[in-house]
Amino acid sequence: MPPTAHIKIIHHLHSNITKPTIIPLESSLNPELEPESCSMSHETPALQPIVAESVPWAPFQNIQDFEYTEIAVQACLTKSNVDAQLYGLQNGWAKESQITLENHRDMEQALKAAHAYIVLFQEGIVSATYNGQTFTFKFPYRDPWKIYENWITDPTLLREIFWYPVQKYLCQNGKELAVYDDINTGKLWWTIQDTLPNIDGLPHCFLPTIFWLDKGMIMK
Repeated sequence: MPPTAHIKIIHHLHSNITKPTIIPLESSLNPELEPESCSMSHETPALQPIVAESVPWAPFQNIQDFEYTEIAVQACLTKSNVDAQLYGLQNGWAKESQITLENHRDMEQALKAAHAYIVLFQEGIVSATYNGQTFTFKFPYRDPWKIYENWITDPTLLREIFWYPVQKYLCQNGKELAVYDDINTGKLWWTIQDTLPNIDGLPHCFLPTIFWLDKGMIMK
């Protein structure tokens, strides 16, 4: 029996999840609730789970190498800076350091190997004519469609993506109140999903993308 106050999530038919998810709002979970009913995960049985490797920092040797490289790249450290820091770390600056990188060359080799896992930047060119003069502009960019493909085929993101829409309700005192707290709880997504084919073993998903314009500081 569901708890007195709870959130009820109804999954779309295409997700193959036939049982609503129940999230109790009491301070402690009802011990009679089945574990599956209390799950807050939005994973879908319709998609076979892919077990990702437990080394998300690969191809770096360990997470320490990855984090040092991240800092060095973001800080735009020069080759001499990196060599000096790594030499110090490997020769007495830090006790029991787990960083395996020894110099800038090691770091560059790891970065080069990591290129296989990401969508690389390429150069775009646009031209425009103004007052009879042609202006040409070059700019770096990454292909949006390739990035999208990279996201939805990344096994480490499998459980983080909303693959199907849901209907969410706050259930309390015998009443149900619809809750719209994320894009997949909206009516439009549910309606669009209804129009897609529902073929066993070949799921079809509508996956909208939100572009967050940080540079525009739209929240200020």
